[in-house]
Amino acid sequence: MENKIEKALMNRRVSFLAMILFFVPGILSAIVLTDYRSTKEPVSYNDFLNLVEKIKNSEKLEWTVEYIGESSGGRPIVAIKYSSPFHVDNHTIAFIGLQHGDEPAGKDALIYLINNLYSGSEKIPSDTSILFIPAINPDGFEGKKRENDAGADLNRDHQILSQPETQALHYEITNFQPDIVVDCHEFSKDPKGYAEKGWYKHPDIMLDTANNPYFSDLLYAEGGRWIKVMENAFALSPHKFSQYFVGGPPPEKEIRPSTLEMDDARNSLAAEGRLSFLIESGRFLNSDDPYSDLPARIDAYILILREFLYNTKEIVRSREAVIKANSNTLPELIPVNCFWGRTSGEVKKHTVFDKKTGRTINVSAANIMNERILKKFVPTPKGYIIDPCLAEAMKTLLSRHSIRFYQFSKALPVKLEKYKMIRIEKEPDDIYNRYEDRQIVEICRASWYKVPENSLYVPVKETNDIPAVLLLECSQLYGILTSEMMKNFAQPGKILPISRAIVLPSAISQKIFQ
Repeated sequence: MENKIEKALMNRRVSFLAMILFFVPGILSAIVLTDYRSTKEPVSYNDFLNLVEKIKNSEKLEWTVEYIGESSGGRPIVAIKYSSPFHVDNHTIAFIGLQHGDEPAGKDALIYLINNLYSGSEKIPSDTSILFIPAINPDGFEGKKRENDAGADLNRDHQILSQPETQALHYEITNFQPDIVVDCHEFSKDPKGYAEKGWYKHPDIMLDTANNPYFSDLLYAEGGRWIKVMENAFALSPHKFSQYFVGGPPPEKEIRPSTLEMDDARNSLAAEGRLSFLIESGRFLNSDDPYSDLPARIDAYILILREFLYNTKEIVRSREAVIKANSNTLPELIPVNCFWGRTSGEVKKHTVFDKKTGRTINVSAANIMNERILKKFVPTPKGYIIDPCLAEAMKTLLSRHSIRFYQFSKALPVKLEKYKMIRIEKEPDDIYNRYEDRQIVEICRASWYKVPENSLYVPVKETNDIPAVLLLECSQLYGILTSEMMKNFAQPGKILPISRAIVLPSAISQKIFQ
């Protein structure tokens, strides 16, 4: 693949360098980016590739370029790394941009930040290593479209990992092992519901943290603390900041933080025990000029990115929280049904921008739901058993998530709780305001079974194996049962090919595994 990528880059580079040499003879240095404060359009795909080539061919050994994969459309996925020359690496952070190709502000902010850090106009702390993936969706980058060339929304593919882009991202994050991951997006400031009331959404930029209830409460609290840190950072800024929310408009519509589910990068990349964040800058989708406020969007982004790089006091505290959280083991009970709700009838306010008066106003919001409600728990099993009929497909998925598994070399008696498929609920849940495709299963009474040769065993009690539980616990309300790989198995009344291991024989050892 390296040769194919090099050829694609060479074709683009030749045409671009020819243009430079025609207009500015003798100048062979790579592109100088326009100051983002005066830009009128996003950084182009060609400009990005030329910046990549500058770094790749430089003599600055701390900076490296890696081609970590190829998009569904055959374009190179590029990672740019800065490694601390002192090899101290107390602070490791990964920045991801452009999962959605029509949301350019975060990608541009990362590119401008890379350019500044590489040129030396901004200094990098000596104990910091950084992974930049400014455009995980190069198909969307060049085509200015949300999806990749396969028509997939990458930010809904972080559980099944069916796309080459998400596979490459998870592999790279696992190798780099950052303490903090930041994923960059944009939201609409003028959605239909708000516009009909004569309002815009108030924030210019928003931040949220990983929030799945499987994760350590310590890391959830630490992520929430970073939201407060950013509130303080923006206090003297012209940009308006808030915690990320969706929904609205008030008072009748629900307003809540980010989804609790696992199919987006924010939650999925947090599963290995790290802090993970989502940034969303506001854009006007119904504007005649979608890039008129792009400089402001980039500027707000850069303020947040710099906090994650330079706020030493908070970084040290977060590093300690990550280390402490990863020393914990899985709890005895795991939540399988959760949603956003509220436990009080207190009157809450929601800030909006009123177009008529040109002012921000606080309006009553009866349905702000900002508390995680855990509705159902099940005991944590010893592990999961996967039948041979699903073993080969599941091996691939487990490997992509870096989840340990063993394969039985002979039949073995194991006490199992099997899952019986009840139904898939296709319609959205209006009562709890939840997504469609809820998987409803019954956990059958535990019994001893002779597990056949070539079955897989995925342990979850040996260490803090949250990724395995998140992927394989079929009693969760959302999970893999609606995926293509489970289509023939997840039929009403059928026993699923994934089971909960409750008791293993005392004589079990790795000798019985292949």
